[in-house]
Amino acid sequence: MLNSVLKEFVERLDEEQCVIFRDKKFFLSGCPCKFDEKGKVLSVSFEVFEVTTKTVVFYAEKNTIAECIDAFLDAAIFDGKRFYDVADELIPTDDWL
Repeated sequence: MLNSVLKEFVERLDEEQCVIFRDKKFFLSGCPCKFDEKGKVLSVSFEVFEVTTKTVVFYAEKNTIAECIDAFLDAAIFDGKRFYDVADELIPTDDWL
């Protein structure tokens, strides 16, 4: 992934995205998951789903989406490596199937 594309991709991690890594497709998604009685968001989840094997390879539930994204960026889910370690091999895609 080129630096400009990488920067934009990371800035948009709070949106649903899909990326290919070594012939495996990963779907990334974050959303509010717990609310108080007035509808205020209490926690947010962020999940990475490997489309090929239909398995969740990463899940975090934190107070904010930023905390979830930080946990994702630090997780070694790409063949034992972190996101930035393999960024040059990641290919963003709009084909989620």
